[in-house]
Amino acid sequence: MASIANDPGGRRRILVLDKNGDRKTIWLGKVSKRLAEEIKTRVESINSAAIAGVSIDGETAEWVGKIGNPLYAKLASAGLVTPRLPELTEPRPQARLGVFLEGYISGRTDVRERTRINLDAARRRLVEYFGADKLLADITAGDADAWVIWLKARYSNGTAGRTVNRAKQFFRAAVRKEIIGKNPFADAKAPSQVNEARKFFVTLETAYKVLDACPDAEWRLIFALSRFGGLRCPSEHLARYRTDRAWSTRRCKKPRSFRGFLREYRYF
Repeated sequence: MASIANDPGGRRRILVLDKNGDRKTIWLGKVSKRLAEEIKTRVESINSAAIAGVSIDGETAEWVGKIGNPLYAKLASAGLVTPRLPELTEPRPQARLGVFLEGYISGRTDVRERTRINLDAARRRLVEYFGADKLLADITAGDADAWVIWLKARYSNGTAGRTVNRAKQFFRAAVRKEIIGKNPFADAKAPSQVNEARKFFVTLETAYKVLDACPDAEWRLIFALSRFGGLRCPSEHLARYRTDRAWSTRRCKKPRSFRGFLREYRYF
């Protein structure tokens, strides 16, 4: 157990018995009673774990990682934590959301243009909600949950789900770069991207009506190959080009367009 001792001038200190039974003093200086109580609670958790020979809980570990160097040094002096490495005592630059996201996207030279557009769309939605100057380290898991609710109120489940997955990707990269300690979006639940309301079965009767409404033979062929042939439009239609125009003369010619393909082989 730890206790708080009040000194003249509003100064406070925490007294604690370590695992060897030695009394340790942590001088806090002039701090509020509420802050002193919070530090005492954390000190008790750290000391209890040391006595039991187990690791401290995740919440306490996160608190230890965020506290400033002066308080951390006092805890280390009391033997409660190991001293920080010299490079960790230097203040690290705080990454801001807007700058980080722009840098991440511009650095992804390995993705296609369509993927880059999708990444940028997710970036805009994050910046719209949090602001470009928001520190990455200040975004919590609770903030991530609130952002997901905000997304679902403005976009379809499919769009919101893809955007949440992009946010996880962004902040996973920030963790790997050691800009932040953990990904606040790791447990954010992305809405299902399956929209049952959009499913529709095209019956034969409906298909014939569409064929009758097609303006010409080209459109009738496109629709027939899609509905009855199961081809994906337009990629698999265009892949059906033939290279041999006339087997007898062995002359090869590839049409320049899908319309040219129809004219060459006169399907209708």
